[in-house]
Amino acid sequence: MICYKVIHKYRLDDHIERKDIGIYSTHENACAAVAQLKDKPGFCDTQDGFRIRRVLRVGRPRLLDVIGWAEGFDTYTYYPGLDHNEQRTLELVKKYGFDLENIPKQEIVHLLEQELQSPWPGSSEYLRVLCGYLYCLGDASDVQLLEKAKYSVNMDAGSMIDAEWIDSLKNGGQADNNIRAREEIVRDFIQYYKEF
Repeated sequence: MICYKVIHKYRLDDHIERKDIGIYSTHENACAAVAQLKDKPGFCDTQDGFRIRRVLRVGRPRLLDVIGWAEGFDTYTYYPGLDHNEQRTLELVKKYGFDLENIPKQEIVHLLEQELQSPWPGSSEYLRVLCGYLYCLGDASDVQLLEKAKYSVNMDAGSMIDAEWIDSLKNGGQADNNIRAREEIVRDFIQYYKEF
């Protein structure tokens, strides 16, 4: 039986990652699978990694015309000496960087809400960087979510999330006797995570 195999390959650090997507009865079905996956997490960053190969199979494959990795994927790199949340922090900083005008605020809000629903054990660094990004991108309407992160998770999170971020959003980013100017706070946040 002639079939079409779809794989996805891309370079990750010093090696090649490979994902078997599936075996398809027609070239059209294989192309449709690729089209469906191109906008999914992970695949959207490496769209040129899809390959379709014509293969000869003896008998009918068990999972013919089934799309593997249908929800996409996350890339995870292990950093020795860091706990899981610190590693997630590095991945987040690597993904979004510090070009604040091009970071989608709704993605940060979504990630923060997910983390508040089921926080990972360990340090609160990941929660802190999400709150810091939200502070940099946000306004007074984001105070409630930042307060929830600061006061509802645990004592570690409460001490990691800067109250100055919340106070600054409440007063429109103006400097006063207790709060630095927003530009200075943002600059310090960026500097901290550039050196993290």
